[in-house]
Amino acid sequence: MKKLILSCLCAFGLSACNESDNQEQDTSATPAQTLVGFSASQIAGNPMLEKKNYKIQDNKIYIGYPDNHPLGYELSQHYFTDQGVTLDPIKTTDGTWYLLGSQVQFSDTALNYQPANLVKGDNLFLNQDLVKIDISGQPVTKYLGQWIYESLPLSQQGFFEAYYKALLEEDSVKFPKGSTCWMINKTYSNKDYIEFSSDPTAPLYTESNRTAPAMGTWQGINWSRGETLLAMKFTINDTEYSGQYHHKSGVDEYVPPYAGKYCDFVTENAADAMLKGWKGESLTQ
Repeated sequence: MKKLILSCLCAFGLSACNESDNQEQDTSATPAQTLVGFSASQIAGNPMLEKKNYKIQDNKIYIGYPDNHPLGYELSQHYFTDQGVTLDPIKTTDGTWYLLGSQVQFSDTALNYQPANLVKGDNLFLNQDLVKIDISGQPVTKYLGQWIYESLPLSQQGFFEAYYKALLEEDSVKFPKGSTCWMINKTYSNKDYIEFSSDPTAPLYTESNRTAPAMGTWQGINWSRGETLLAMKFTINDTEYSGQYHHKSGVDEYVPPYAGKYCDFVTENAADAMLKGWKGESLTQ
């Protein structure tokens, strides 16, 4: 049965054995702090995995996509607040690093910053409470929860725990010494806001919308909560958008089924181990 489950996972694209290695990063200008994250999703039924590099330098946080951002959801992310909204995308000066935010505060327990693409004068500040974990020597499969869940067809996602458990029982590559994981324990902000994307393929979570106000007006733009899909609806320049309402306190935020089984940020050596484990390779390859 265990082998059958693993065969099914491979059939669903969970073992990208034929994928080429990610291109190596240029380390000639090593920033003060680097982190690595990943996005997993499905496009037209096909699993997609994207590596994201984060650079924190001079109180700013940047994001880069070494694989040419097949998803790149951050590039189309916007923030609608009581000060209004801009549809300007986050900017890049060199085509490699995109500015996510400024006034960055990063430590072992927190990552806080002000988004870069806000209307002038907006004071929105995003806060993430982190849990830092030394994952050296632990099996890589223990922290592949998001990749497994997001790569499963919708009809199979209800069996996520069974797939996850089956992988844990298999021999797995181990994280090398010095591997570090940061998990987001809580997200909150200094005021309520609506987050949305101008990319219709970006995932939309609506759990926190259930306790959001039914309607409101910010800077002359009316917004309301849809009673069927619960998305926050509003129109800008004759285009309707759907978003997620974020409470200042962070209450009712989406908690994925893989919570605690995935790292939101890792060190570069841990990221390499995760990719090799995903592809079924050994760390010596």
